[in-house]
Amino acid sequence: MVGIGLAALVPVARVWKWSRQSELRYVPRPGSSAQVHSAGRAPDRVLLIGNGMAVGWGVISHDVGLGGALARALTASTGRAVDIDIIADPDMGVASAIRIIRRAKPQRYDGLVATVGVNAALDLTGRSRWQGDLTQLLSVLAEDLRPGTPFFLVGIQPIRSIPVYDDSFGGLVNVHAVRLNGVSERVCSANPRAHFVPITSPPPSAPPRFRDGSAYQHWAQEIAAIVAPQLDQVQHLVPAEYTTSSRDAVSEFAVADPELRAQFDSIVKQALSTLGGTGAAFAVIEDDGIVFKARAGTVPEHVEFGGSFTASVIAARGALIVSDAATDERFRSNPNVVGDIAIRHFAGFPVESANGERVGVICVFGPRPKPHDSELVEVVLRQLALHIQEVVRPN
Repeated sequence: MVGIGLAALVPVARVWKWSRQSELRYVPRPGSSAQVHSAGRAPDRVLLIGNGMAVGWGVISHDVGLGGALARALTASTGRAVDIDIIADPDMGVASAIRIIRRAKPQRYDGLVATVGVNAALDLTGRSRWQGDLTQLLSVLAEDLRPGTPFFLVGIQPIRSIPVYDDSFGGLVNVHAVRLNGVSERVCSANPRAHFVPITSPPPSAPPRFRDGSAYQHWAQEIAAIVAPQLDQVQHLVPAEYTTSSRDAVSEFAVADPELRAQFDSIVKQALSTLGGTGAAFAVIEDDGIVFKARAGTVPEHVEFGGSFTASVIAARGALIVSDAATDERFRSNPNVVGDIAIRHFAGFPVESANGERVGVICVFGPRPKPHDSELVEVVLRQLALHIQEVVRPN
């Protein structure tokens, strides 16, 4: 590096990094974890994990940061909705990312995007060590993700595009970052499920802003250009372990607060008024039974879970929409169709716990056949399901 051994510069880099990072104390950023969503149907589920741009420096909401911008960019490309879980930490490295990924139960994701290289560049991590770290990371992802699920390693952004590192030593560090990016690209090229995503400098934000939403939109477009075509090829499945809910997951929705229960009631009434029918409900599964947390219109007092519409929703990727159950081979002999309940039309969408387990459904139904605009119905029910989830765990 400009005639000076890399090892000799490491102590200098540590002091330089420490002095510059003190300025970050005054830069706004959102919380370390969150969920962001883009509107639509048949949602892809993506995990965004890392440091650097994943953190959201300069903005106060992940909706404005990389997660939200990426969700919208992917939807614009695929035509599908996107749910992105974000786990970000300025101090994250490859080792901590591996521990977090294993705790995050990555089998439920359709893709994983990692931005873990900035600290390696700032610390002047050697190329051989970086190669070993990445090889271990990709090995863990290949083992822990569903077969065929792609993962994406986002390149280290130009170091001097980070305002606090925009000085002459930052230029030296950027030379090293370019070399680490070369290592990353080679490691990814040897793994058919791994994809390297090169990143360029975003337009500078107007002073005194550290960074604004336009920078994240810039990066999101670059990432989505590589991620979206791969998501189109993913076999979207709901792992079996997420279609059965644990007591801990269900307890998240065991709210006693009258204000929260009133919000559930309001959401269910909105479903009925928007989509029509004679009944609507938010129900959770407890001990193989269905417990109604909110109702509107005419709703049966008791429904068995086994063989029910609710069970079918829990196992579906997105919405379950049935215009006439009496002519649908999946349900025409169902007791809820031929019995006293006599459901003919039904539409439902799964509600999830914080850890991704499907604990219940929001649904509308009625005793007469009803043609559905399936795209509109799924979009509405998904937004209402997300609203229920936000009620019990606001960001």
